[in-house]
Amino acid sequence: MRIEAGQVMAVTGGGSGIGRALALGCAARGMAVAIADIEIGTAQETARLAEAHGVATLVREVDVSRGDAMRAFADSVYDRFARCDLLCNNAGVLVLGPLGDARASDWRWAMDVNLMGLVHGIEAFVPRMRAARAGHVLNTVSLRGIVTSAGCGVYAASKFAALAVSETLRIELAADRIGVTALCPWSVDTAILASDRNRPGEGGGLSAEAVQRLIDAAPANDLTIGADVVAAVAIEAVEADEAYAITHPRARALIEDRFHAIVRSIERVAARHPELP
Repeated sequence: MRIEAGQVMAVTGGGSGIGRALALGCAARGMAVAIADIEIGTAQETARLAEAHGVATLVREVDVSRGDAMRAFADSVYDRFARCDLLCNNAGVLVLGPLGDARASDWRWAMDVNLMGLVHGIEAFVPRMRAARAGHVLNTVSLRGIVTSAGCGVYAASKFAALAVSETLRIELAADRIGVTALCPWSVDTAILASDRNRPGEGGGLSAEAVQRLIDAAPANDLTIGADVVAAVAIEAVEADEAYAITHPRARALIEDRFHAIVRSIERVAARHPELP
């Protein structure tokens, strides 16, 4: 789809980081912006910044892990604007630590937000987008939805699932002329390392001290890019109707290593078992 003035975008997790950058990037193109975030104050600040571009905004406090909250958000978007051209399922949380130390609460939180938050966005918005036979869905996944590493197994599992949803949705919505893009950033300068601040219940994951050490170390990471750069890559991918928006060219080697390992496994099985189809 071509992003242009008069259209409407809706973004979850729009109060900061990639979500805010997506909102402002679209506002600069003249799109009205509907912002959902669990932190209403940050969402209101995003709206204020978007309005500087002369566009209309809508702000709602939304916990994406709740289907009823996402449905209410979608209702408010259509009541106000009567359309949604670009749905950005962006809200996400980070759970770090060895899998052997992960608790059921870690798994529930990651899956409730990173996977079910995306699912709830699809349920709330996509039927009306299909009725209009137009639009695009941008799902913020992660490079960790393609390749994983030690210490992020819970997070990666939720993001692998999110990527599967995105890829399947792209196939299923093609006939309705609705595109789907999986945004797969690597290291980005956002507040996701501090996402435990919004964790319900008893908490878990890394200690506050360990998280702070990660935050302090992040600026020195030569892979880290700004959220505005990620948003620019994402918007380009949406306009080109690309299935993936991968923000770091240096990720190519990691991705190739994974898929080459899979192909080599197939080749070994084929050599050992020529009778297999």
